[in-house]
Amino acid sequence: FIHSLLPVPQHLYTYLVVIGMDFNDKVRGICFLFQTGVAIIGNSLLLVLHACVFLLGQRPKPTDLIIAHLSLVHVMMLLIRVVTVTMSSLGLDLIQTNVGCKIFAYMYRITRSLSFSTTCLLSVVQAITMSPSSSLWAQLKPLAPKCVLPACTFFCILNLLTETNLLLQLCLAHNGTSRERRFNDNYCSTVPLSTPLLWLFLTFKSVRDVFTLGLMSCSSGYMVLLLYQHRQQTLHLHSSYLSPKSSPERRATQTILLLVSFFIAFYCADFVLFLFLGTSLRNDFVLLSANMFVVNGFATVSPLVLLSSHPWSLCNVII
Repeated sequence: FIHSLLPVPQHLYTYLVVIGMDFNDKVRGICFLFQTGVAIIGNSLLLVLHACVFLLGQRPKPTDLIIAHLSLVHVMMLLIRVVTVTMSSLGLDLIQTNVGCKIFAYMYRITRSLSFSTTCLLSVVQAITMSPSSSLWAQLKPLAPKCVLPACTFFCILNLLTETNLLLQLCLAHNGTSRERRFNDNYCSTVPLSTPLLWLFLTFKSVRDVFTLGLMSCSSGYMVLLLYQHRQQTLHLHSSYLSPKSSPERRATQTILLLVSFFIAFYCADFVLFLFLGTSLRNDFVLLSANMFVVNGFATVSPLVLLSSHPWSLCNVII
């Protein structure tokens, strides 16, 4: 209304828009920016930490490249989400087009899928690394470091292809007014695909998700079993002695199991909220707020878990 009557400068207009947002949107916006800021700082620090391992010529572990890739994916995902949510709430024109809507939504979905795939890869590689020499998994140990980069590349290509339906389905949402100021990311709407094409994409995505989740569950269960057997042997021998090689491996395994547990918890919470938001509760403030923070939850928690498990890693790299 102000913009239509007076020639207000753009920076002042943006300020008035933010002031004009209702109290709920202000609170949600402040909390969202705080959470995202913590997540971006944590993932950036984790990325720099593991990049130093390669840049300083140290011998990296097979999981170092995977963690660096996961951190980079999370930074990209968070930055995309900050741009889309902020600009949508301010009514800026960068994403207020069909092309902008498609590109930002496509990139965001790819990074979310890559987070899923990379976490699975991290779990599998750690299971191979800690497997005893008598197991079948141990035969893959020499191949694990060589397969990490091809696996990351494969997951990138796979997710680029399986998410192409967004480029066909999405278009700019029209909510009656072209400049509605709300703190949300509902800037796109969907158009129906033809039935054969829809089933094709659903099949690909279902196979990808079931395979990835199943592989993650199997590798995590295997690591839990190995930790349990190790604990039983320790109690049986009445000794808590661990060799220098096995102790770091066990700590790393516990960290990755904790990471996988957080991922599954946030994944289930996101799925439940998605079901509720698909009903008449789609405009409920509490559910919308919870969904906004659950979506970024794993990207926020994962660097904190990984950094806290190795508090002196940065000092060791610098020294």
